[in-house]
Parts: sequence; structure tokens; C-alpha cells
Amino acid sequence: MQEKTYKEGFALLLSVFPQLKIEPGVFWQFLKDIPDQTFKTAINGIINNIKDMYPNTNIIALIKEYSEGNKDDKAMIAWQQAKQAVKEVGYYQSPDFKDPIISHCIKHIGGWMEFCSVQIKELPFIEKRFMDAYRLFHKREVKKPLGLLGFHAQNNHKEGHLDDIPEPIQIGYDDDTLVIEDKQQKQIGL
Repeated sequence: MQEKTYKEGFALLLSVFPQLKIEPGVFWQFLKDIPDQTFKTAINGIINNIKDMYPNTNIIALIKEYSEGNKDDKAMIAWQQAKQAVKEVGYYQSPDFKDPIISHCIKHIGGWMEFCSVQIKELPFIEKRFMDAYRLFHKREVKKPLGLLGFHAQNNHKEGHLDDIPEPIQIGYDDDTLVIEDKQQKQIGL
């Protein structure tokens, strides 16, 4: 975010909640990675939805929640992304999720091929396990993804055909469109 956007946002926040004690330098360190428009939307959301701001309110956490969503929001988006990936990537291909927590959740459930093989009647139970796992891994601030193997990658690896392991299909790297990239690599945005 641009520092100008940051200063304007906090000036607006302080005009509505003058009792807030804000340390600009400290807050900037925690919030500077938020995109400008997302920050503006978060500030507007806080101003429009929060009636009272108390002296010990964690402003940084509040702005991050309004800009990124809480862990339940993120878990639901991740679940939808994982289900969509089953349709788009399938059992045979390997996925690569932009959100590294999704790969941990799927691995926790049994791996990519197991996840793709879930019966419809089992979905509510798998959803609960996935959502609970997502909240846990989110709390632990998981940053490194786990590799999830589809049938072709696992089989070629097992047979020693390491040059024939297909590239994983990227999920969530482009938020709006389905893009086919070089190296026959697909990007699926949800």
C-alpha cells in the first residue's frame, strides 16, 4: 500500500473514533502489505459497521480481519477452492494451490487422490474435517505448501520416470480467469 493511502485511511478512522491511540510507525509495519483498495474497503467497513471502538481494541487485527476475512471466511473460501479443483484438476493431475494451507488440509484428509475419491454422501463430514484443519493450520501460520500428487505424477515417480512427471495445475494464482500458460500449465482462478 502507498503511505498516502495509509495516512488518509487512519485520518478518516480517527475522525470517526477520536479516542483511538495509534502508533503510525508500528501500525505501518503490520499493514503495509495490504493493497490500497483493500485497505480503503476495510477502513470503510469498520466505519460503517463498528458502533464503538474501545481503548484496548486491536486495530491492526480489526483492519486485517476486514481486509482478509477471519479464519472462518478463509476456511470456507478454501473449501470451495478445493472442491472446484477436484472438478478442474481431477484425480489424475496434481494441483498446486496458491494458499499453502489448502494442501495441508488435503494431506490431513488423506492426500489428493483420496480427496478426489470422496463420495457425495461423505462430503459434509469431509467439509467439517477440512474446515477444522484449515482453522488449525491458519492458527499455526502455515506458509509452506505440501506437494499433492495426482495419479500420473505418483505413478511416474514410483516407476522412476522422473522426466515424465507432469507439471502441477496452479489453483488460485489468478483470481478471475482460467489461463493456459506455457509448459502446458493451467492456472485456475476461482
